[in-house]
Amino acid sequence: MLPQLREFLLAQGFKADKHNCVTVTMAGKNIASFDLGFLRELPGYGTLVRAEPAMLDPAAFYLNWKKDSRLPTMSICKARAKFEDNTVAHEAVADALDVIQLLRPFYELPMYQQVVPHGTEEAQ
Repeated sequence: MLPQLREFLLAQGFKADKHNCVTVTMAGKNIASFDLGFLRELPGYGTLVRAEPAMLDPAAFYLNWKKDSRLPTMSICKARAKFEDNTVAHEAVADALDVIQLLRPFYELPMYQQVVPHGTEEAQ
């Protein structure tokens, strides 16, 4: 599975590091505390592909400091994002697609679309 993921990432423009490993920032609900443990057990993890230490949990985007005492669940995130159905499948592909739908609106905001060309200084 990781050799195929590596080839997919390389085809999408990711680059291998000096050890020929492709490093990615992973996104998912509870990915650091749950999913990453399974990925680390796969042959090739750490040599073909590895995760950056920082992860993206969509809950951070849907956190309401006035109401929440902890990060919201996937179901709450989906409700706050006004999904038609806030049911959580607890299946890898369905949950991954939900995470994409939860994160995508934020990356469509103008501030995320301001890409600074390589080799230039970011405007102050």
